[in-house]
Amino acid sequence: MSERYVLDAVALIRILDGDAPMSVKDVYDKAREGNAEILIPAIVIAEIIWILRKRDEHDLIIEVLDDIKDQENTKIVPFSIKIIDEMVKLKETHELHDEIIALTAFIYNADGVCTDDDKLVGIKNLKKIW
Repeated sequence: MSERYVLDAVALIRILDGDAPMSVKDVYDKAREGNAEILIPAIVIAEIIWILRKRDEHDLIIEVLDDIKDQENTKIVPFSIKIIDEMVKLKETHELHDEIIALTAFIYNADGVCTDDDKLVGIKNLKKIW
């Protein structure tokens, strides 16, 4: 498998809501077909849980987690010492969750980040998929 992508919370929510941009849907479909790998930083899962609780969609939380667990090519990536080491090297301060997502993509050599956030991809000059 040669392609690897990172999803942020907005991309994942838009996939769940059925209104993700075509480029994000393509990445998601590639992973489901076994032609790409999707990495979801643990902080994105925390954001999704928070968002779905606010929307009073508790059942969807379990559904989302079960779906991720069932997908062989979708992995939840923990917050690690490697990410912390890269955070220390940054000269500028960014939103914490953006740094974690961007540095996850950087460390895992992702081909792109599914996000609508230009600041996030700008942290390490990552390719934006939107």
